[in-house]
Amino acid sequence: MRSRTIALIATRCLLVAGCANTDRPMPSGSTIERTSTAPHSVAPTVVAHTIAGGCGSTPAFEGPGPDSSDQNLPGNPWASASPPEPRITAYFWRRAPFVAAGSVNPDGGSNKILWIADGGPAEDLVIAAHPLGAVSPMVQFHFPGVRSYPSLVDLPTPGCWQLDLAIGSTRASIDLLVGPSPLT
Repeated sequence: MRSRTIALIATRCLLVAGCANTDRPMPSGSTIERTSTAPHSVAPTVVAHTIAGGCGSTPAFEGPGPDSSDQNLPGNPWASASPPEPRITAYFWRRAPFVAAGSVNPDGGSNKILWIADGGPAEDLVIAAHPLGAVSPMVQFHFPGVRSYPSLVDLPTPGCWQLDLAIGSTRASIDLLVGPSPLT
């Protein structure tokens, strides 16, 4: 029993240490264990499995996510913004790519994302989006809310986009894969 406990602890340490490098995306199927350390956080430890759909330095994960029980999001794919604290998590309503260029995705729905901010100020979410590695085109969004921000994120072209997030003085970013428009 003792050797099994030690092996489990060692495995967890390797998994967490292996995810500390955010310079490269995690391969699909990788696993991480994440515990929030934000002072206001009540989120449990989440064992996350990567799925296809991440881009840039942002991996995507299958549900449940760190806010799943609080927000009734049991199977929604999700991704976390960087830096990890205070935690800002994006929840998606479809499989990757999670949004499509334009305002309609391939299944006829909208490009919905629910942003959850754990900790930090209780102010509106402002997003400045641009293609990864480019400064234009720049698309800006403003979503009112208090730590929970329902949104429609309609970007003009497919590819990997960087979304710079601001909630009051809190700054973070997330890379988002945008699929082709079903209307073209």
